[in-house]
Amino acid sequence: MPALTSTTYNRNFETVYWENPNRLRYWYFDQTAQKWVDVGYVGDATAIVAGYPAFIQSSFDSPEPGDLEVVFRGPDGTLQHWTGSVGAKIDWTRKPPVCGQHPAERAGAGAGAGPSRHAGALLRRGF
Repeated sequence: MPALTSTTYNRNFETVYWENPNRLRYWYFDQTAQKWVDVGYVGDATAIVAGYPAFIQSSFDSPEPGDLEVVFRGPDGTLQHWTGSVGAKIDWTRKPPVCGQHPAERAGAGAGAGPSRHAGALLRRGF
């Protein structure tokens, strides 16, 4: 199931969808050229998908026009959070998970042992 949003960057439509082998594929519709552009996968080889994505453009901790934000369930049960700057080329950055703990922070705790520091910041800001 794809997730689709429109952005302030050239009024483009942007979409991500779950594709084999368990990765998210990212495309955008270029309003100027009137064509869809395949940008590739979201994130790096660690961005393994085990659930459908949520996808928005936000100005949370980003300069204008805002970052693309993708959240999806990873194979360990955490909700992985990736951001990418809107534009012709996107460099995806992995953020701490929205729910559960990042494996580097887990220190022996099971997945879903509690919200990450990043999730707490989002909740305090009314996200």
